Amino acid sequence: MVSPRLKPFVRYLALTLLLASQALSAVAAEACSARSGKTKTVLLELYTSEGCSSCPPADRFLATLPNRDRGLDRVVPLAFHVPYWDYIGWKDAFAHPAYAERHAWLVARNGRRTVYTPHFFVSGKAVLNWQSGLDQEIARVTAAPSTASIELAGILSGKDAVTLTARVTSSARDAAQNLFLAVTESGIISAVHAGENQGATLGHDHVVRLLLGPFPVSGGILSTQHEIALDPGWQRSQLRLAGFLQNADAGRIHQAVATDRCNLAR
Repeated sequence: MVSPRLKPFVRYLALTLLLASQALSAVAAEACSARSGKTKTVLLELYTSEGCSSCPPADRFLATLPNRDRGLDRVVPLAFHVPYWDYIGWKDAFAHPAYAERHAWLVARNGRRTVYTPHFFVSGKAVLNWQSGLDQEIARVTAAPSTASIELAGILSGKDAVTLTARVTSSARDAAQNLFLAVTESGIISAVHAGENQGATLGHDHVVRLLLGPFPVSGGILSTQHEIALDPGWQRSQLRLAGFLQNADAGRIHQAVATDRCNLAR
C-alpha cells in the first residue's frame, strides 16, 4: 500500500515514465526514415544461396556493411537468396523464385546468359570477380552526382504491420524508371543439415524478406504508400527498409537509400 504522502510522487513518476515511453516510441518512428544524398549511393546486390559452398565468403563480406568507410549513404546492401541449389538436398528458406527472375533479368541486361552464385551487382552492373572488382565499381558510382532523390518512412500501423511511404523525384532522362521497395533482415543464424554446406552454421545479413515493385515513375515524380505485414518470424529489431530507382530497360540504378535498423516492436 502506498503512503498518502507518496501518492503525488508515484503519480508523477508514472506520468514521467509514460511520457518517456511515448518519446522513445516517437524517436524510433522518426529513426525509421531515410533520405538519399546529393551523390549516387550504390545498390549492392548479392545473389546467394545456403546450398552453395562458395557463397559463405560473399555473405560474410556483405555482413561487414555498413561500416566506417562504407556507410548506408554510400552503399545499400541487399542479399537475394535464390533456389538454384535446392535440388542438392537443402532448401534455402530465404529463397524466392522472384529473386531468381530478377537475377536472370540483370544478367541479360549485362549481355550474358549464365546465372551463378555468388553473384554481385553494383548498381546494376555485374562484377565478375567480387574479391578484386568491387572497390573500383563502388568508387566509380559514388563519385557521380545524383539525378534522383528518394525519401522513405516507415511507421507502425498496427501490431504486425508497417505503413511504408516513399517519395521520388528524378531528373534522369530515361523513358522508363521504376521504384522498388524492400524489407531486409540481419542477424539471422541458420544451421544447414544437408547439401554443400552440410554441418555449417551460417550467418546472414541484409536478407531481402520482401520486395515490392516495380512502381513506374511518371514525369520524374512518384509518391506511393503501402501497408506491409510483418511476418511473425522476422526479428523486429533487425529490419531495415530500402528503396531504389532503376532504369526499366538497361537495369542501371539511379539512386538507392536505406534506413538504419528499425525497432518495429510494439
